[in-house]
Amino acid sequence: MTAKTDALEPVKLLSPFPHLMPPVAPLVLINPLGYAAEEGLDVTIKSCGIPSAAIEGVIEGRGDVAFVNAVFNFLYRDQGHPFFAFSCYVPHQNRTFVVPEESDVTSLQDLKGTTVGLFAIDHLPFARATLMADGIDADKEIKFNVYRHKDSFEADEMVDALRTGEIKSIWLLDVMVGHFPVAGLPVRNLPATLVDRLSPSACLFTNDACMRERSGVLGRLARAIAKGTLFCQTNPTAAVRLLWEYVPEARPAPGDKDLAFQRDLFALKARLENQRVDNTRDPRWGAIDDEGMAAWQEFLLETGEIKTRLPLGEHYTNDLVGTINDFDPAPVINQAHSYPE
Repeated sequence: MTAKTDALEPVKLLSPFPHLMPPVAPLVLINPLGYAAEEGLDVTIKSCGIPSAAIEGVIEGRGDVAFVNAVFNFLYRDQGHPFFAFSCYVPHQNRTFVVPEESDVTSLQDLKGTTVGLFAIDHLPFARATLMADGIDADKEIKFNVYRHKDSFEADEMVDALRTGEIKSIWLLDVMVGHFPVAGLPVRNLPATLVDRLSPSACLFTNDACMRERSGVLGRLARAIAKGTLFCQTNPTAAVRLLWEYVPEARPAPGDKDLAFQRDLFALKARLENQRVDNTRDPRWGAIDDEGMAAWQEFLLETGEIKTRLPLGEHYTNDLVGTINDFDPAPVINQAHSYPE
């Protein structure tokens, strides 16, 4: 996504989505806003379609970093894969079961015996564990329909399925939530006893070899992303417009511009709310919650999604947090305010 420059060190970031979109603006905009170059980095972003493709690309060395939910750290480590978190990207839980606002469903218990949508097949273990934590045997009491695949989000199909009752609820990621109200179907979250409190939600991950050999690069990348996040939080309207300008595939058709802007701004703001650090136990960019990671492991062990208890230090590190936060936020905030809304 950027021109190659010998003076900059290359870093390949693997995205778990079919294409880049405004909710991932904090990562995408580090190039056009100059934050990557300030860190001496030439960052390219490759869309892999689904989380497993991005994860496996990092494990196999075809990419340096992926940004995915923390659940995958435990699932892949449990299988013996060298997948390692070095920076918190989204502290607050960004996956939830949603239903239409007017639905008679008020709790996860009401989903017993129904069909539930999945945003992607990779999300099944997490959805299943979430239901199990609330006393629901997802293998026996829930039927799942999968909508997203590698090439498309199938957003319209998900909205129609929920509207028509083909599915009672959908296990949804925050980046897609804007599609529903814009389509005339506002949704609400169903509370999950344990999962709503799990932190972090998403992290930046690498493989063990890259962590050993390129930790300085990884720290500078996470710092650039922290700046990108701060810019977007300060001026989300400008962030949507900049991403449309920078990423041709994210641009709406001319006749869809107004609705697309509402949808994309809604989704970006939902993601940015989950990326706040000021309301966390450790309000520093990139800090991974020790208590939260311990709770993650217990949750997955108790629900049977992982089999082995590993030392938490085999899953993540906070060694780079000092580097990530070594910047003055004022210039970033001023830069964000300089863009028209």
